[in-house]
Amino acid sequence: MFKALSVLLLLFVGAVGCQNAFADNLQSRAPYAENQVSFIPGDAQKMWEDYTFNTLALDDYQPGCEPMQYRPELDVQYRGVVILLHGFTSCPKQFSAMAESFTKKGYHVLVPVLPGHGRAGSNEIEEQFELPGIRNWRNYDSFAVWLNKLARSISQGEIHIGGLCLGGTIAGRAMQLEPSLYTRSLLLSPFFEVSKPLLGKVGRLIGRIGDFVKIDNGLDLAISLEDIEICENVERRIYGRVGYCKVRVSNLIGVARFARFVQTNWRDVQTSIQTILVHGDPVAHPLSTLKTLEHDGLSVEIKNSTCVMNSSASHSPFSPTDLPQPKPWLPELHKELTEFLADGKPLTQTFTSHYNWPISVASVGSCALFP
Repeated sequence: MFKALSVLLLLFVGAVGCQNAFADNLQSRAPYAENQVSFIPGDAQKMWEDYTFNTLALDDYQPGCEPMQYRPELDVQYRGVVILLHGFTSCPKQFSAMAESFTKKGYHVLVPVLPGHGRAGSNEIEEQFELPGIRNWRNYDSFAVWLNKLARSISQGEIHIGGLCLGGTIAGRAMQLEPSLYTRSLLLSPFFEVSKPLLGKVGRLIGRIGDFVKIDNGLDLAISLEDIEICENVERRIYGRVGYCKVRVSNLIGVARFARFVQTNWRDVQTSIQTILVHGDPVAHPLSTLKTLEHDGLSVEIKNSTCVMNSSASHSPFSPTDLPQPKPWLPELHKELTEFLADGKPLTQTFTSHYNWPISVASVGSCALFP
């Protein structure tokens, strides 16, 4: 019995030592000026550190897929917190460049890893054992609930939220649950329906049938959301993208079902939303997003805070690690997004979009950065 107690004591001391070392590492990254808040006010800092510690203690993650915190730069007045949510199959690294822009304005930036994402292993499909699918897609909903709990624990400053693709959908759900919690939001190519409407409907139908007939197998076929060679050999090796290059069909259906759930439950929120869409987006249907934000035609506010980028901009127009193409608009885009969070100024638009939208949304403007 004495031996067993000794082992338990050693395990406890080791765990405390690891957590203290983790906290020491957080505090020793850089000195902070007196007018700068080095830790998030309220209980949020502890909540975040506990979340990060527990997340990393459970699994091995790809470098760049760990939850990330970016602190305000030296001698910058603290403004608040921005929570950013990466896209489906991607990782927190996706937001590294944008997050650094936000810190220059005095924001703490928190980038969690989405449920089931970012695990490391020799076989990435086998590592996706916790990636939500047909049966447990509501894990994304539970994650939105936790995000709101984290946001409520912040005692000072503005609270903003944003995300790309699935991250944008989760941000939308968080706003649905608490319509006045966030001051402003960035919805970047949010996913409410797969780009080809037929595939979206088929995916949802398969998901519903799966619930009724209790299908446990047959939907584990691995697929890639883009050219697998480009993802593995160009994005990963040259641009440094991290995340998954392929997933199971059941995981994609899980995303589609969650997106449909958020879409059908959409309601007006008090949050000011800046939306960026990409014409011809191969992943997230832009028209479905417009219809979600305003069912009966776009209001003046939505018209002024939604802009469309050229189809060459890709599904992820703000990240330097996604898709092998030059993105000369990145510095200005990050600057304008920062100004929106800080001052509520919508992104600059040049002219009415020339894309073939229905009449009700024909006056949505093109983004001036890349019309």
